Amino acid sequence: YVNSRYVSPPEAIWRLFSYNLHGKSHVVVRLPVHLEGRQNVYFAPGQEEERLQNQAVRHTKLTQFFALNATNADARQYLYHDIPKHYTWQVPRPERNLGNVRQWCPRLNRMTNVTLAR
Repeated sequence: YVNSRYVSPPEAIWRLFSYNLHGKSHVVVRLPVHLEGRQNVYFAPGQEEERLQNQAVRHTKLTQFFALNATNADARQYLYHDIPKHYTWQVPRPERNLGNVRQWCPRLNRMTNVTLAR
């Protein structure tokens, strides 16, 4: 038994020139755009009323962007599509005891296309 490994010529060249064998690209963050009180709500059958009463449904990335600007003077210098470069969107965990409010916290992004036609 020989403990060895075969390195193909293409892999050898990549390693000699110190190229990455596999890479990571940017994270894509979707930024929803909606009218006030008209955000999409997703629910399982039979849970419609419960989901509509849930406070977490009312807090979207767009609404929390405005809340962040109202409370954080440093965030006011960024446009909506720049916020994910400097802040992360955190979903609360029960052990953190933050309630059900999702929020922007200090860190590429994609803004949803909006058509103005009715």
